[in-house]
Amino acid sequence: MPRGVFADNFKCDCLRTCVFQDLLEEAAALQGVPKKVVRAMQRAAEEHKLPARAVDASLGDAMSINVLASLLMKGLTRSRLLQFSAQEDHWRLVANGPDAATLSDRLFDGTARPGPGPK
Repeated sequence: MPRGVFADNFKCDCLRTCVFQDLLEEAAALQGVPKKVVRAMQRAAEEHKLPARAVDASLGDAMSINVLASLLMKGLTRSRLLQFSAQEDHWRLVANGPDAATLSDRLFDGTARPGPGPK
């Protein structure tokens, strides 16, 4: 979530909810977290009566999934514990733009297809 932009800054509950949800999903996408996971986190936070900012705080504290996945693949390959080809690193193969923005959701759903890398 961008600094200084919180759900409490909006007067209208409808606008506050819509803007907050959009910002939360955008922050999750930047971290590589699928929308389904974010929504499950929100339901769990509500169910356990956690503070309103619990989900966005946890996203901010998390290491980006895309960075972690690439790092683990390289580390495991170089240590010769497992072998991954460059074609298996979806985060490096996806082109910048809409495909990159939805990659985490497609990987989570199992519908991701490798594409050309950034030009």
